[in-house]
Amino acid sequence: MDEIRKAIMAKTNYFKKCDEMDFGTHGPEIKNDEVYISIYHFLEFLGVFPSKYQTVELGGHLSDLAGDDKIPCKYECQNFTILKFPVSLLEAEKENFSNYLK
Repeated sequence: MDEIRKAIMAKTNYFKKCDEMDFGTHGPEIKNDEVYISIYHFLEFLGVFPSKYQTVELGGHLSDLAGDDKIPCKYECQNFTILKFPVSLLEAEKENFSNYLK
């Protein structure tokens, strides 16, 4: 596992749901040796404020690109599905995130 994936897995303050924090469980996960993470948590990891982005629209764009290569999150307080994407996809698309700034 390369350094960025190790750092993503080591981060311990990802949001769990609405007003709760969870230490890793609802953050990234590993599947088939790839790290998967939501766009919201990936933006947090990058040190930017996810609220400055249209994360639903950005997630839709990433979902189209990912095809079947995504994992649904286990959040309970949203009325829509939040997906986790492979870090390799997020890294490749990172330069396009600015297209989804509010």
